Order: sequence, then structure tokens, then C-alpha cells
Amino acid sequence: MRPRVTGLRRVRTAVAAALALAGVLGVPAAARADDVAVYSGTFDGLPYKAEVPARWNGTLLLYSNVNDQQILLASYPESEQWLLDHHYALAAASTTDVRATLQGQRSMLDWFDSHIGKPRRTISWGQSLGGVSAVLLAERQPWRFDGVGTLCAPLGGLISTWNSFLDLNFATKTLLAPDSDWRLVHVTDPDGDTAEQQRIVQTAQQTPQGRARLALANAVAGAPAWFSPLHPHPTDLAEEINQLAHFDTSMFPISGGSLRQTYEQTAGGNASWNTGVDYGHLLTMSTERDLVVKAYRAAGLSLAKDLRTLARTPRIAADPGAVAYQYRYGTPQGHTSWPVVTLHTTGDGASQVEHEREYADQVRRNGDPAELRELFVDRGWHCTYTASEELVALQALLHRVDTGQWGDLRPATLNTAAGRLPAAYQQVLSWYDGAWGQVTPNFIHYRPAPLPRAFP
Repeated sequence: MRPRVTGLRRVRTAVAAALALAGVLGVPAAARADDVAVYSGTFDGLPYKAEVPARWNGTLLLYSNVNDQQILLASYPESEQWLLDHHYALAAASTTDVRATLQGQRSMLDWFDSHIGKPRRTISWGQSLGGVSAVLLAERQPWRFDGVGTLCAPLGGLISTWNSFLDLNFATKTLLAPDSDWRLVHVTDPDGDTAEQQRIVQTAQQTPQGRARLALANAVAGAPAWFSPLHPHPTDLAEEINQLAHFDTSMFPISGGSLRQTYEQTAGGNASWNTGVDYGHLLTMSTERDLVVKAYRAAGLSLAKDLRTLARTPRIAADPGAVAYQYRYGTPQGHTSWPVVTLHTTGDGASQVEHEREYADQVRRNGDPAELRELFVDRGWHCTYTASEELVALQALLHRVDTGQWGDLRPATLNTAAGRLPAAYQQVLSWYDGAWGQVTPNFIHYRPAPLPRAFP
């Protein structure tokens, strides 16, 4: 396959202040701007893109982001620019699901070896579902990689993720609209279900009783009451539940609407179930249990009675073939033939931070815990790390790959390193506020609770 060069562009060194990171984490510093060759094409219909600096340092960063709308080479344009300025080659294939990602990224590596040259080092990294893909890709072809970085990824597996989504929607429907024709699984009318779910959630917000039941539904699903990355975790009861409601309606196209329909079609059925699930037990495990107790007390409702209602309601079984598919194409095993760095926000409801604990347990069973470092940023919502925090996490991995040693990963050190980057690197997008906002680096020590619906 002949590469199609779509352009050469002058890459400007926009981050002189970031060069101080070299002294903290041992990162090579760029001295001046570099020409970058940009390649694009398709592999069996999957678009790909690669960017290679003229003074390439021999390291390829293969980025996985399950997104068929555009090809991303990093989570932020600023991160992409910084990496190119520092002579890293970047590549990715645009895909629609994990299975296609694994296929496309293998083709990308083969193409790169043939047309650019075999890298001295190759890093598999990715965001969210792409972070799962990055791990699976390396686990299945470990000889091709030297390190793995994952960002806000559900590393406990997609089965656990879909089960938590089902718990949320099952409890919401059961407690707030048991007679609704909203289909929880085997989705056939995602737009209609979305409209119905939003009506139910909006109605529930109008009364103390409805708000309490929203709190319970989210708690048994492990969703934190923190949807805004631009503000601290709320402490006011009404605002906590308001943020949960925003999470529910914003996530529904994924948890129960069009994306659930797509994943059911891809997997050949429904891969989630709640047969045998004790929702009272899930509540005791929840980090938001106290919020539920407070909300039920304020509403004058019996929490025990609503838990009995959940216990009596007929359950939903999974389709075994779909479970097998999601296990194969969505469940990391914890093998570590190379160092792994993960990055997760503590207030993530889409990919619960508890996935990090489950993944660490998998590594203890099947890999080498010395090869794993899990980094945490104290902030609300999913993937709301900044470009500065993304780069610092990636540099921690690159330092380990280059030197064979882990650097100083104390939160204070990481925050100092991230804080040296310019203001453009310190922004996040808030779905709750509908705007970009400036934040400060906020790495912390953190010990996640157990994943509520860990599988297997």
C-alpha cells in the first residue's frame, strides 16, 4: 500500500515552559520546530492517520479512541502538538468498536513498519473505550509494545460497565415509572426510549420523593454525584441530585439508547443482566450511600420498602453469546509484559474509578504489580483530565520505558510538573456547564472502592 502524503506543515514549539518537565520526569526537550509528514489512507475501509517528525526520535505512540467521526492522535490538540515538538511519531486508525480497533491498529503498525520504519519503541495508549482497546491490543501482541497508557478506561471490563448501566436504568424505571414502555434491553426505538427516560428523570426532579429515588438508582449503579469538573464535589443535597440527573440524561444515549442498540447489534444480543443481584448489597458498597439515606429522610420515604420493590421486580437475563463477545472484546486480563500507567478522575460516572481497583486486582493475579502505576485526578465527570495531566501521565510511562525505573510519581511532584505547562494546557470541557473552563492540576493519592459489579 502506497502512503498518501496529505501535507507537510511547520510544527511550532508552543510550549517552552514545558521544557522544565525534563528536569522532573526525565523527558527529552525539543530545541526547535520540526517538519512533520502527515500520512492518511484507509485499511479495509477504516481511515488512518500518521504524523512523523523529520527528526523522529524512534518512538511511536499508537493512540486508540473508538470514534468513527474523526481520527484523534491524542486527547487534546495541545498534547498532540507537544509530542510532535518533542519528536514523537503519532498514529491511529479511526474505528467504530473495540473489535475494529484491534484490527485497525494492527494494520496501522504493519503499515508503519513497512513505510516509515520499525520503531525503537512503541507505546499503546488510548482514552475511555480506546483505553480498553489499548490494553487488549498489547495483551494480544505483547512483543510489539514497550509500554501501555490508558486514560479514564473501564479496565474492569465492558460487561461490568453494561451491567452498571442496566442497574441504573432498571432501578430508575422500577422506582419511578414501572408501567412505562421503555425497553431496558433489546432496544428497538432508541429515540423513543431516550425521550421517555428524560421525561421520567425531569419529572422525578420536581419532588423530594422523586429526587430520593433518583439518588438510589444512581447509587446502586455506582454513579458519583459529581458531574461538573469545574467545581468541587457538591455538598448540597439538591445540587448533588441535580448533577446526578444531568448525568443520567446525558449518558442515556450510551447507557440505554442508540449506543446500547449498536452494541447489542455488534455483540449479537444483550450482554448485561441483573439476575441474582442484591440491590441492598450494592447500596452498602456505594460511595453515595449516605446521600441516599439523607435524601430518603428528607423525602419521608422508606428506603427499606423501595429496596424490597427492587428485590421483587422480575429480572433481566443476558444472551450468553453476547456476554462471550463482550468478554473477548472488552475484558483486559491484567497481563503486564511491559509497564502500564493509568489515569482516572475520581468523579467518573461513565467509567467508574473503581475499575482501577479491579484492574489492579487482575494484574496481581495475572501480571506483575511492579509494572503498574495508577494515577488519579480529583475532578468530576469522565475523561476530564487536562492536556497537562495527560502529558505528565504519559511522560511517567515514557520515563519508565526509557530508563527502566519509575520516576517520582508523588501527587505534589506531578502537580508541579503539570502546572509548568501554559494556560491552554489547563482546561477541561464541562458537559454540566456547557463550556470550557480553567482548572489547576489536581493529582491526589486515592484508593478506589471495589467495583460494584465486577466480572468475572
